[in-house]
Amino acid sequence: MGSGVRMAVQRLLACLLGVFFGLLVSFGSFAANSSSSLAAAEVAAEVREAFQRGEPPLRVLLFLEEVGDLSEAYEIEDLDQRRRFVFEQVRDHALESQADLVHFLKSQQQAFRRFYLENAILLKSPSRELVEELERRPDVRRISLDPAWKKSRLPEAGVELQNIVSPIQYIQADRVWRELGATGRGITVAVQDTGVDWKHPLLADQYRGEPNSHDYHWYDAVQTSVLAPSNPCGLASLEPCDDHGHGSHVLGSILGKNGIGVAPAAQWIACRNMDAGEGRPSLYIDCYQFFLAPHPMKGDPFFDGKPELAADIINNSWGCPLEEGCQGFEMNQVFRALHAAGIANIVGSGNEGPACGSVKDLPAAKASLNLVVGALDHRWGGLAFFSSRGPAAFDGGLAPHLVAPGVSIRSSVPGGGTRSMSGTSMATPHMSGALALLWSDQPELRGKLEESYERFFQTAKPMRSQQNCGTVSGQDVPNHSFGYGVIQIWEALTRND
Repeated sequence: MGSGVRMAVQRLLACLLGVFFGLLVSFGSFAANSSSSLAAAEVAAEVREAFQRGEPPLRVLLFLEEVGDLSEAYEIEDLDQRRRFVFEQVRDHALESQADLVHFLKSQQQAFRRFYLENAILLKSPSRELVEELERRPDVRRISLDPAWKKSRLPEAGVELQNIVSPIQYIQADRVWRELGATGRGITVAVQDTGVDWKHPLLADQYRGEPNSHDYHWYDAVQTSVLAPSNPCGLASLEPCDDHGHGSHVLGSILGKNGIGVAPAAQWIACRNMDAGEGRPSLYIDCYQFFLAPHPMKGDPFFDGKPELAADIINNSWGCPLEEGCQGFEMNQVFRALHAAGIANIVGSGNEGPACGSVKDLPAAKASLNLVVGALDHRWGGLAFFSSRGPAAFDGGLAPHLVAPGVSIRSSVPGGGTRSMSGTSMATPHMSGALALLWSDQPELRGKLEESYERFFQTAKPMRSQQNCGTVSGQDVPNHSFGYGVIQIWEALTRND
């Protein structure tokens, strides 16, 4: 072979090798990009196990990317404008990020329900093939169950003792009424629970709605049965109804008349989030969404919501455990958005004590953006044995932050009567009512959560414990048994900063 031919062959081989390596690099780059953009969604083990057992889940939640920075909300002075800003930020983010997915679900004739306060979509009876296809979509971050689970852990009746100072007197609410004239007027408190007996004589006058106008003031998130074979309220009730009694009791401790409630002139709105005591993550999210921007019972939350009617305070005397589908992330955006909107989310620590680390259910287990309340036995001044101790399971935060009376608390129950109950469910409404008193007395603090909470932290009666939890000594204040201590409403309202 001549030298000229050899050189030509060498040039041809070099050219072919260059093309080959170029294609290889391009393919490798494409594969890497594809792997990144088509990363599989995180699928809860319970979802896979349900399909493997041949028992397809009836309800599955798809979680998409959370909304971005909401810090601009904290710079907005007008509270109504601030809440509208947060509402529009989370709603518009959901509308945009869910658009392609919604189009796909409609093309598959899949029944679904959308949420915006948590960027999530609820699927009803999806097939295994559909879930596997959704797992490969880049816009779906997590796929988890929205299960039905029998917990039946609502508080039972407490034993009342005679000649004991009342819970209202113990936390000084009666003194605030007499000497400061603060009764909660002008503050809207929301309760998501088993519902409310809205005609109860101790609660009826404080209802924000009217006898023939419940839209924007009441919402029943229980649209389908959870586990109960029947329910006295039915489903999707168009007027307030309590199928258990727990919700009416909780509300009475917040604002009931005749000395049972802390803030008797506050107004209330409500949402039923449990079917005879059994809830689901989607029901809790649905109620939170209603409280940020109330909407008609049969309206569209995305377009009919009115953030100017938002609650000021949300009382949560419930917990969502792991078995009920709450693994810790399900309400991240909810808590961020409520905090940014200046809406206080007051939550019970739980009744899983006395062990350390027993604050393990949402919402209490995310203590950094919620105010967590434990139960005090005011009859003798010690912590209730059942009151859950911290640290909070999901973020390691201080829990509880404060304690309030939660043993043998008499309050309203459906049918017009009263009953005594015990639990952190009973302690939490005392804190909700206390905050309503502060904001009605000093309206310039309304919506300023950290400043308001600090008032109660700095004026609480400090309590110490022999129990050391986590890295915190029970002799320190705050600690994971009592937090900063027992709420003292008079001191909180009269403190001179």
